Amino acid sequence: MPTTLITPVEDRKRLARRLAGSGRGFAEQYGFRVTNNPASLFQVLYLAVLLARRGDFRRALDGARALRDEGWDSAARLARSLHEDRVRVLRASGQRGDVDALASALGDLGRSVVERYRGDLRRLRAVAHHDPVRERALLAELPGVDDQVVDLFLREAQALWREVAPVADRRALAAARRLGLGRSANDLAGLASGESEQLAWLVGALARVDLEHRYAEGRAQPVVATPRSWVIFSPGVAHPNVMRGRSLSSSATWSRPAWSMVVKSNWPLGKYWRSSPLVFSLLPRCQGLWGSQK
Repeated sequence: MPTTLITPVEDRKRLARRLAGSGRGFAEQYGFRVTNNPASLFQVLYLAVLLARRGDFRRALDGARALRDEGWDSAARLARSLHEDRVRVLRASGQRGDVDALASALGDLGRSVVERYRGDLRRLRAVAHHDPVRERALLAELPGVDDQVVDLFLREAQALWREVAPVADRRALAAARRLGLGRSANDLAGLASGESEQLAWLVGALARVDLEHRYAEGRAQPVVATPRSWVIFSPGVAHPNVMRGRSLSSSATWSRPAWSMVVKSNWPLGKYWRSSPLVFSLLPRCQGLWGSQK
């Protein structure tokens, strides 16, 4: 049977849509809401600080959850916490290395956000006048925040702060290269149709693929489309009126964009399932000269 392969560009877009299909970024997949309020943004920031450390990313998630569950879910509350309490909570969550220095850095981070921006990172954005270069520079001035932390924070925040897009951290870019989706944040933005929110979902999914080593699940499957010249004949189909309808339907279907064919191929009941969900009958039918039922 002759077949036509979907083009590589369409295949990449289809894979990108599948990866971003959950409608959630990296942080949200692990229980951290990404909303434009002071507490949420600060939690994403200290999650980024923990993720930038060496070691299993699951420990970073556990540490961030432990801080939040202790009640330190905002810059002001973390700033008021005692150093020895932060050390205790971080060690109990499985943090390794110099936990004392980490506890100090997190305390300094909370105090700095309170002193400079009254505990609200949205004020940082306002001070920068929504200039992404200035926003990056101001974030990097905070204690414990380097370029890697900035990338991890903005990977999530770009869904809200659209001016910083496109942002992709090194994990997401590594997965994108291995999956053939591109080599830069701009390449991924093209697959996300330029939408910063969809880009955040895609980049977050790619970071998860790399961290969890789920490349086998993320690889695109080749799609085969049947050309319009291929017609399956059955009794009654060869009637001129029926063939004319088949030809018009086929032409209309193949005049649509290629992406619609990819989407409709996933519909279990075919392309007419939305408009006519019950199109079968157990009674024998036949068609007259002009196609009307008898």
